[in-house]
Amino acid sequence: MTWQGLSTGRFANTRGYLVLAVGATTAGGAPAANCDSVTPQLAGNAAQLAGNAFQVRQAQRDVAVVPVIDGPLTLDPATTNIARMNADSLTNVAGALTVTNATQEILARYATDAATTTRITVWSTGSHRGTHTVDIYNDNQQRTSGNFALAEDELSWFDPGAMESRPTGYTDGYIVWNPGVVAASGGATGTASLAGSTGSVFVYSTIEASAFGAAQTLLGAHR
Repeated sequence: MTWQGLSTGRFANTRGYLVLAVGATTAGGAPAANCDSVTPQLAGNAAQLAGNAFQVRQAQRDVAVVPVIDGPLTLDPATTNIARMNADSLTNVAGALTVTNATQEILARYATDAATTTRITVWSTGSHRGTHTVDIYNDNQQRTSGNFALAEDELSWFDPGAMESRPTGYTDGYIVWNPGVVAASGGATGTASLAGSTGSVFVYSTIEASAFGAAQTLLGAHR
């Protein structure tokens, strides 16, 4: 299936994400025999979906993988109608990092120079808005401190090349972020509620090199 076909153009040029789940007539029950249930609820963990996603850029003749995170879902309340979920319904995805303390780390790759650009996408089940302080490493394992700002609650992105605190010589390396540390307010952004929420978060980097005329995505690691 294609998102372009399913969305019928209503969400053209709009950033967002899809949540796919197996439905049941009762929460935690066996998968429903059809999709006609009036209030479909989340089936038990034994019924799971898996898949892959790709972004096709026809003009550039390029295809990039869009990371898919799988694993059992947690909804609040557990009896949520999965056809009518809102921004607060999904509270955890087992395949992503579950935020439980301030020492957990997410590592995201970056490469930025005259011919290469990086955009780092952040997704979470809570609000991660705000300015975050991170460690920035170059390809020689040298470290410095920097900040990046996220303006949206659950799906945001930032340009590591635009981080004012990044030294000009840091053109290839990785960023280490502690998502369990409450973000500082910054301008119109607020204080993140992701910290201490036991919610989920993951990041991925989209790196585009003009020399190759292609974009690649790299899923961030967590520990």
